[in-house]
This record gives sequence, C-alpha cells and structure tokens, in this order.
Amino acid sequence: MLGLLIEDVTLVDGDPVAVHVRFRGGKTTSLSVPRRRLPPQVLKVAPEVIQAVDRLLESHPEGEVLVRLNA
Repeated sequence: MLGLLIEDVTLVDGDPVAVHVRFRGGKTTSLSVPRRRLPPQVLKVAPEVIQAVDRLLESHPEGEVLVRLNA
C-alpha cells in the first residue's frame, strides 16, 4: 500500500541514519533515525546451529534449507 504513495527512500549511513523519503506527488521529507546497536550476544550464533546448517547444505539446496529453518 505504501508503494502507491512513496516514490523512493534513500538511507545515508551515519549515526544517526538519515532517511530521505520522496513521495509520488513530488513532496520530500527527511528524518534522522538513531542507529540501533545490538549487543554482541544477540549476533552470536551457537556453533551447533552452524554445524546443523552445514550438514543440511551438504544434501539440500539453499532454498530448501531456508524453508526447513523457517518452519
């Protein structure tokens, strides 16, 4: 639905992130969004999970592994 209103969005990397929105009628607006910092433990994947994915990839295509992981 938003695709009917928004022409494009540009993100400028920084802290904060600059967000520039151009609407279909030509109007523009800019926002500043604080960069979300995740604690390191959130980004860490358990070694057992990586090993399980590696085993699945040996005998299944990537798409099928994704379906299994998201089930």
